[in-house]
Amino acid sequence: PVKLKPGDTKFIVKIIPVIDNISEHDEYISLGLKTLNSIYTLGNDEKHEITLKDGMDRIKIESNRNAIRESNEDLIITISRTGSLDAGQNIDLLIKGSAINGEDFTYIQSTIYMLKGESENVLKIKAFTDENKERMEVLEIKIDDSDYYVPDNMASSIVISIIDKDSPIANAGKDILAKCGDTVVLDATESVLEENTAAFKWAQMGGVKVEMTEIETPNPKFIAPMIENESTVLKFELVVTDLNGTETTDTVDVFVNNPIKTNITDYAERSANPLRD
Repeated sequence: PVKLKPGDTKFIVKIIPVIDNISEHDEYISLGLKTLNSIYTLGNDEKHEITLKDGMDRIKIESNRNAIRESNEDLIITISRTGSLDAGQNIDLLIKGSAINGEDFTYIQSTIYMLKGESENVLKIKAFTDENKERMEVLEIKIDDSDYYVPDNMASSIVISIIDKDSPIANAGKDILAKCGDTVVLDATESVLEENTAAFKWAQMGGVKVEMTEIETPNPKFIAPMIENESTVLKFELVVTDLNGTETTDTVDVFVNNPIKTNITDYAERSANPLRD
């Protein structure tokens, strides 16, 4: 039974559909109040019908790296789905960029078919070696829109740099979470370097301005700025250059939180909405 406390004028019922990975026809829920004339009377809306529909599959694309050289290195691309796995699914890809499909890298079909029961499809791609000095080419793969699935908002495309076999690969490291006043150290030690690598260089591309030191090393440092808001994002770019003048780049984001502002906000929310037994 539903129990209303003194002073309550309404009771909220939350219905959360459970994902079962099975394609089904529409399902229905009927909610109603039992007649109890000795305590209350029913209005005109004593019953409510709710329809549960299957959601469309959600498709995600990810890769194990954001750059690959013309060599024997493998690029692993994973296309995954959540939703009704008891049926097959065609997934359309948009393949763009300056790199030519089948000429600069292993040919990728524009439609991927996932069998019944499959939740992911893995593609292994190689960049072909040639004698042309192209500095860097770009491959972009995007999940195309469809009436039968939804591309994941956070992972609907990937961009891969294809670099000459003797060129370095810049790797600016993983995104960083910091608090105001922290000493932040960026990390380019995972960059793939050759003997002819000449220089590292870091630059800030966005966010509250900070003073970096050791910007021509793999590990520059700076102090996370004091901010008025709860959080902000700083963006940095790494450029790695070899003796031939070939440059490769990568970026990293630093998320700065203001713990004092966050604590004040949390306290205000708790004060306005006290917990009850």
